Amino acid sequence: MTDLTRHTPNAGPGNGESRAPMPFEYAESGPPAPGYGGGPRGRQPVDDDVIELTEVIQILRRKMWMILAFLILGGALGWAVHEFREPSYRATAVIMVEDPRGQMSERLAAMDPRGGPSDPIRSAMELLRSRSVLGQIVEEEGLRLRPSGAGNRVPTLAGIQVGEFALPDTVRLAFGEGGVRATSARIGETVEAGYGQTITLGEVAFHVASRPDLPEAELLVVERDRAIERMARALSTQPRPETNVVDVHYTASDPEEAQRVVNRAVMVFRERSTRDARSESQRRRVFLEEQLAQADTSLQFAQASLTEFRSREQVVSSQAQGTAEQTGLMNIEMRREELRADRDMYRSILGTLANATPGEMGERLQAIVASPEVAANPVVSSLHQQLLELEAEREALTGGPWGLSATNPDVARIDQQIATTRGRLEGAVRSHMEALDARLAAMDDLRSRTATQIAARPGSLAEEERLMQDVAFIRRTVEQLQDEYQRARLAEAVEEGPVQVVDLAPLPRDSEQAGLPLMLALGLMLGGMLGAGGAFVLEMLNTKVRRQEDLEQALNVSTVGVIPRLPKTGAVGTLKLAAGAATSGRAAGAGTLPARSQGRPGRHRELVTVHQSRSAEAEAFRTLRTNLLFAQNHEPIRVAVVTSALPGEGKTTTASNLAVTYAQQGLRVLLADADLRKPRVGEVFGMDRKPGLTELVLEEADPARAIRPYDAVDGLWILPSGTLPPNPTELLGGARTRDFLRTLRDRFDMVILDSPPLAGGADAAILGAAADGVIMVVRAGQTEMDAARHAARQLHTVGARLLGTVMNDPDGEAKKYGTYYHSQYYGEAVS
Repeated sequence: MTDLTRHTPNAGPGNGESRAPMPFEYAESGPPAPGYGGGPRGRQPVDDDVIELTEVIQILRRKMWMILAFLILGGALGWAVHEFREPSYRATAVIMVEDPRGQMSERLAAMDPRGGPSDPIRSAMELLRSRSVLGQIVEEEGLRLRPSGAGNRVPTLAGIQVGEFALPDTVRLAFGEGGVRATSARIGETVEAGYGQTITLGEVAFHVASRPDLPEAELLVVERDRAIERMARALSTQPRPETNVVDVHYTASDPEEAQRVVNRAVMVFRERSTRDARSESQRRRVFLEEQLAQADTSLQFAQASLTEFRSREQVVSSQAQGTAEQTGLMNIEMRREELRADRDMYRSILGTLANATPGEMGERLQAIVASPEVAANPVVSSLHQQLLELEAEREALTGGPWGLSATNPDVARIDQQIATTRGRLEGAVRSHMEALDARLAAMDDLRSRTATQIAARPGSLAEEERLMQDVAFIRRTVEQLQDEYQRARLAEAVEEGPVQVVDLAPLPRDSEQAGLPLMLALGLMLGGMLGAGGAFVLEMLNTKVRRQEDLEQALNVSTVGVIPRLPKTGAVGTLKLAAGAATSGRAAGAGTLPARSQGRPGRHRELVTVHQSRSAEAEAFRTLRTNLLFAQNHEPIRVAVVTSALPGEGKTTTASNLAVTYAQQGLRVLLADADLRKPRVGEVFGMDRKPGLTELVLEEADPARAIRPYDAVDGLWILPSGTLPPNPTELLGGARTRDFLRTLRDRFDMVILDSPPLAGGADAAILGAAADGVIMVVRAGQTEMDAARHAARQLHTVGARLLGTVMNDPDGEAKKYGTYYHSQYYGEAVS
């Protein structure tokens, strides 16, 4: 191993002690240095779903070129549309929809085949746009003969007739002094005719009234369905609110055509609606005549059925008959009860006659015979009177102190007469009781028959009620049909239809096409929206590192520096290094370090910390150095690896200027070119590449020749790469390299290794594991975020300590995204 004498003063820990590196460990630091935001610890969490207004403005500013391009394109498009679009004229006619026939003839709902109410205004609008009406307008206006293209001028044609089965064709017209020459492209026929004369080509006929101011024209014969579809697109209707007035619009490139066609449309529609309404009224009248005849027949049949039913039942009215039968049954019941009471009365008379003595009979019978029912019987009344007289005569003979005895002949005679009269009275009473029993039996039979008739009456009553309802319903229907028939006859006589033309369309003067200012405004608006939308789309698709905050959030590590754009020109002239320049005041005795040597001028543009030390760019590197110094409070950083995720991100420039700033701080610094694949440190400082790191690790060169001081900066030594080995990874990962790094740590206050990119191999990861920390350089606007994450994972895998990232912004990309830059407070260095 090359013998490098241990430098005791200011030497840090050189026995190889080191703690286990923590992956993705934040650099411990004090207050944030100027230009250093402190990384994730000092930053509030960012909500990725929220875009602030300032960020929106920044996006639009960054993509202003795109927005301007779309604005220009939109303005040009608006101008082109205005200049080249076919003019559009809209003619408007006014119609009124009313139904005088409907006011005279109200249809029965049951006869309406549509089954429900309809909007007459909407129905009229739909009928106007029906294919049958449009087809008639197309035929009458000759709309199947059209100009060959938009903007093509055609003469005024008249008498246009196109056969229903005419095939598509192209007709070319040539206008001369004497007349017109017409040629059909389909049939190859040419016809010449004078102005005003009819030209016939197959199924197409027309004439040109006068010579137009153009030499020729071309016409197309289109299919009927295509002409109808074109007219349907050009014809529109608009009802006026709360009225039965409808505006009919037609749009065409020719104002005269627009006026002519829309007026033709309303006239055709009025005539057609009048004809259809008259035909419908006639059909309604015929229909009502048929229905009225059928209704009369049905009424006669219903009346005959009712009459037959009443004849069969021998009643005028089943309801009246039922009422009479109910009353008769009640009378029968009342009379039956009266007869039963009379019979009971006479039965009591018989009982009295059988049990009373001759002297008591008259008095007992007096109360019974006094009743109206018995008194009304002359036989019983006469015999009762005789019995009373005989009882009185006997009382006279036997009463008093001198009365006769019962054996007296006169008394016996009277008793005999009383017995005879009583027998006759009993016979009369019994005879009357038998008559009453017979009458009661007859009443019971009549009551039974009447009850049977009443029980059968509901069925007949229901049948009669049904027949009567049929007759009433049919009679009402006949009356309604008669009324509707009279209305239909009146409606058929009306000459007007449901559509009236209020105003014919005047000739439209102004085009419906928007003016140039409006079209330009619309084009600019569209271009602005597309440009802004494209800007946001490109912004969302951009996955490159753009802002310091995005980088810190993605890698979870602090950004220790932001390097702005370097100046384009370096110091004037070449830097001449004096031979035998004094060594650093902190150098040890002779033989401690190699003597300074004459070097070639460096690349002044990259070494801004040397040649433009008071510039903002140099200040950015000093800020980077300060942040790294604060990051080593608990564990000194003696060996640092500077790498990047991808090539071309500025790691060599960053490592070179960082080494200069450490040396300007008064430290003994060694910048070693560990990029054994594409080394550039020697080129930057104007030194030969050999001998260098490879020779020292392999102990093939003298350290005094390989490690060279840089005369422009005290305390700075440069170790170029040396010979490029065939196996750089094995060389850097071997034990000799690790021992060599421990020796360098003892000899210098700060060792900075410029390593290859992490994407180029494992060299940087191997060096990072052996060093105290790694500084990863990313280039704003170029480094992909996924590449930066992958590089950080590589370092984490080998246990390297990532001190932070340095955002290199040579193109000014980060500034566009609001990343803080150093101000131009410092002027240029004085030479």
